[in-house]
Amino acid sequence: MDVFHKVLNSCLTETQIEILRQALKAKAKVYFYGRGLGKSLLAETLKNAGYDADEPGTRLDALGPMDVQDAPNTIAFCVKNTPKETIKDVFDILLGCKNEIVEWVNL
Repeated sequence: MDVFHKVLNSCLTETQIEILRQALKAKAKVYFYGRGLGKSLLAETLKNAGYDADEPGTRLDALGPMDVQDAPNTIAFCVKNTPKETIKDVFDILLGCKNEIVEWVNL
């Protein structure tokens, strides 16, 4: 779970993280865009935990990382454009955090 929080903090601001938690709790779709890294990692991790999440890289009609999907009940988050720390096996670690992520959302 520490890895999940590290990824969140490297991609989003404190305010965005709290809004993300509330959006997931309300079952809203979340969408990550921006020039920074981590969009795909966040979206896939949240999808694995049972939430509706997406990012431009999964859409054939996206015009690049800044493309924002305009869809009902979707909250878009622009990720920070900061260098990311390499975390060995980060995707496998995050896939194993499903229950902890659900607990964090439901705090």
